[in-house]
Amino acid sequence: MLNFPTITSAFDLRIRIAFSIGIFLSAPVWIWQIWAFVVPGLTRKEIRYTASFIGAAIPLFFVGCWVGLLIVPHVIELMAGFTPTGAANLFGATEYYDFVLKLMLVIGVAFVLPVFLVALNVAGVITGKAILKGWRVAIIVATVFSALATPAADVISMVMLAGILILLFFAAAGVSILFDRRKAKRLDAMGLPGSTV
Repeated sequence: MLNFPTITSAFDLRIRIAFSIGIFLSAPVWIWQIWAFVVPGLTRKEIRYTASFIGAAIPLFFVGCWVGLLIVPHVIELMAGFTPTGAANLFGATEYYDFVLKLMLVIGVAFVLPVFLVALNVAGVITGKAILKGWRVAIIVATVFSALATPAADVISMVMLAGILILLFFAAAGVSILFDRRKAKRLDAMGLPGSTV
């Protein structure tokens, strides 16, 4: 049960929800404005890569938010189960909203991190093989993050989130290796050294 402790708290919460929804719904507009500001300083190749990264990052972010929404009811149900007999759960509406929003955002951002790995690969900072070599660390980080983002007792939600993050990591490594091979072939065709594979 949600608790509204002040006279205006219900109205305030509706305003905050409307503001958050407005930011999400207006995302195409403000992303386009940022894009229009940045594009004049980019080359055609950079424009193509940037558009690809944005095109991959935005859907991944919203999928992450959706996964967060799927996890929230399990988290709340599990946490409420620790309430002792004879006590009642009165969730503060503002705290409830903050918890749901933060969990959605954190998982949404986690889903976008593989795109940054690919971006670092395209920029020449790290090779696909180097990304793949870190798979053990990636699995540990994904598991720890999932354990922190979900309750310790909710194993199903933790395994589901960790599995998705690990798959995204391996997908990023695979894409990076493909980019490295294409780059190596171009260099070989031009007779230049510097293969990254």
